[in-house]
Amino acid sequence: LMGYPKPTWVLGNTYDPIAREAAKASGKAFDVEDLAAAFIKFDNGATLVLEASWAAHIQEAELMETRLLGTQAGLLQKNLNEGYQFDAHIFSDSAGAQIDTHVHPPTTPAKSAMHDYAEAILTEQPHPAPCEEGLIVMELLDAVYESARTGAPVQL
Repeated sequence: LMGYPKPTWVLGNTYDPIAREAAKASGKAFDVEDLAAAFIKFDNGATLVLEASWAAHIQEAELMETRLLGTQAGLLQKNLNEGYQFDAHIFSDSAGAQIDTHVHPPTTPAKSAMHDYAEAILTEQPHPAPCEEGLIVMELLDAVYESARTGAPVQL
């Protein structure tokens, strides 16, 4: 959504009290956090605030939400009924009045990642998500965990 600007530093933290206690009570081992959070700064001045959790005390069983905040408008996209259908609104202003534009979902479902993968192979075209983008994501995730481990920002 941001065009893959170059990340410059990451401040992250992870938390695991819920799963740790549940694993301890059941005599099982665990190796994943309940919640990871990060603040990522990019070379173009943009920032990304990221939260991902599978165990948190929130109202929804499944909450997926994306917010984009720009100089001309903002976007809120979230899942409906804790499922995989989404609703989106664009917020802007005109003459000092806030405008809320509902973005209607596409009438045809999105194709799966496996479809894109197979299509790229069959048509000998580049995959829409090149490996270089995947590498940036992995570097960011590694930096989140390193920052959580050290308690300090990680320069990239």
